[in-house]
Amino acid sequence: MTHVAVVAGVGPGLGASIARRFAAEGCAVALLARSASYVESLADELDEGPGAGLAVPTDLTRPAEVRDASRSI
Repeated sequence: MTHVAVVAGVGPGLGASIARRFAAEGCAVALLARSASYVESLADELDEGPGAGLAVPTDLTRPAEVRDASRSI
């Protein structure tokens, strides 16, 4: 069974570190943040290890986007 982690508000600091740690443990990691290019790049990086990344560009201040993101994970 694959475990799934959702990391919201991913930036180059703490959020990325948390995502990398989950992926290193073999989790599939959904990355939510406004910056599509950043989460796509990080998802590609995570795909190179034992885990997997899923980029989900999302503005967390918009409830409809958060709802759509949760449905796509």
